[in-house]
Amino acid sequence: MTSRRVRGHAPSSARDMLIALSTLALCLRTCAAVPGGTTEYGNVQIANDEWSPEQTFGNSKANLQIGVQSNQTNSFQDIGFGYVGAALQHKPPAVIAYEQMSAAGETNGDLVFGTRSTTDGSAAASRVMRIRASGAVEVDGDTTVSETLRVNKDVTLDADLVVTKAATAWTHSGGTSLVVTSTNGFVKVVSSSQYVDVESVRFTD
Repeated sequence: MTSRRVRGHAPSSARDMLIALSTLALCLRTCAAVPGGTTEYGNVQIANDEWSPEQTFGNSKANLQIGVQSNQTNSFQDIGFGYVGAALQHKPPAVIAYEQMSAAGETNGDLVFGTRSTTDGSAAASRVMRIRASGAVEVDGDTTVSETLRVNKDVTLDADLVVTKAATAWTHSGGTSLVVTSTNGFVKVVSSSQYVDVESVRFTD
């Protein structure tokens, strides 16, 4: 038995791809290359194949830039990740977005990360971390970490560590000891309203 291909009928996967490409072509407005080496499709800018790779971080010629023509404070330019159901109201379970914070000059804004804790496809992702234009990192919309924060490397603070919880425990679970030192001064433990309770002290040279 010999197989026979029907003229004018592409396989379903290829046909679906052609339909998707045709739809994309109708939805996107092709413009001249702006800047040189890139092509603009409405609000999306894509680097062309002949464009030379940049060797400087943050240069104007991004390989992919979203929101080229947008300039509105508190607006989002986002990328969704993950499975999205067939219903129109279904939303991506994870999102990375740029939120414009200022319309002055060439604008600036924050980078926002969001995830969805539920499996309900109609629920939108919630913001869980924000990197401000200033470089400040905020977790869960502010400086609060609602889940356990695990750091596997040293942490360097250039400002004070402020704890607002009424009763706070500093627990060391390592196999040896907890050492609190000051390289350029002294260690001072005080309480502004109560007393400092010291249960066991051992002095060594």
